[in-house]
Amino acid sequence: MGFWDFQDWFGGYDEGAANTAEQRRREEEDRRRTQAQTASDEAARIEDARLAGLRTTAANTARTGAQRYFSERGLDPTAYSSNIDEEINNILGTIGSKDPTPGMYFKDFGANVFGRSQDAARDRALRSVDSRFSPDYEFSRIANTADDPFISQIDTEQRGKANEYIDRLLKRGVITDTGATGAYKDLDDQGAGVRSQLNDIGSDLLSGGRDSLGAILGRARGAAGGLSLGNNFDIGGYQGELDQTFNDFIGGLGERFRGSITEPLYDTSGLAATAGSASGAQNTKFDPFALAGQDDPAAEEDKKKKTFF
Repeated sequence: MGFWDFQDWFGGYDEGAANTAEQRRREEEDRRRTQAQTASDEAARIEDARLAGLRTTAANTARTGAQRYFSERGLDPTAYSSNIDEEINNILGTIGSKDPTPGMYFKDFGANVFGRSQDAARDRALRSVDSRFSPDYEFSRIANTADDPFISQIDTEQRGKANEYIDRLLKRGVITDTGATGAYKDLDDQGAGVRSQLNDIGSDLLSGGRDSLGAILGRARGAAGGLSLGNNFDIGGYQGELDQTFNDFIGGLGERFRGSITEPLYDTSGLAATAGSASGAQNTKFDPFALAGQDDPAAEEDKKKKTFF
């Protein structure tokens, strides 16, 4: 009798039954594993939903608080909804999906979004000033040449008065033509110094005008930098003030220039001596009126009598 015959005789090993049992065991093991995974996934889903709910609640609470913060300051919160929502989204983007305390990221949210909104409004106002008025606006508006016509005019007038003085000396016979030539040369020599004085006066006046414009620009920038949220910044008002100040300055520049000159710029006190030195020895009668650049009243009266008779 063979081995298999012996197993069959005693009801031995059933290979088909053994395979079936193993398959069932594996299936049960897979089912339990699947159930466990499903339970784990469901738990994770529930936890994720809970955490997402916490973030949503934190965002909604922050939004409500911010709206209340704006309202308490007399502002319509709906006008700043985009600011509020943008800031909420920015904060949510920094919170980890598993973070159980999202509310802590919204601490002082209302004050923060208000401050950022106000800073943005101030930046826009300052940019409007800078875009309208260049950093050297005062110098471009009041050029260095603005006083040139007055310098030339006043120099010509002052030199003309000094020339008249020499002409009187020559007319009265106090000096000769040669002496007058020497006196005119003396005035020529003084010309550079006179123009330098006039340039200094002009520079001071131009600086004063620029300071006036600069003060207006300073107030404009100060108002822009201190703008309260909800208020409008009117740059046009400052433009009008600048234009008026500039026009007033240019319109009165000549008068202020002349008012800054309190005495003759050309020194004629030594011209008689200079002319006499250039003329040489003279037997000319001394005439104090001619020396002072004036006509002799007695001579003028005598001239009138002779003309009358």
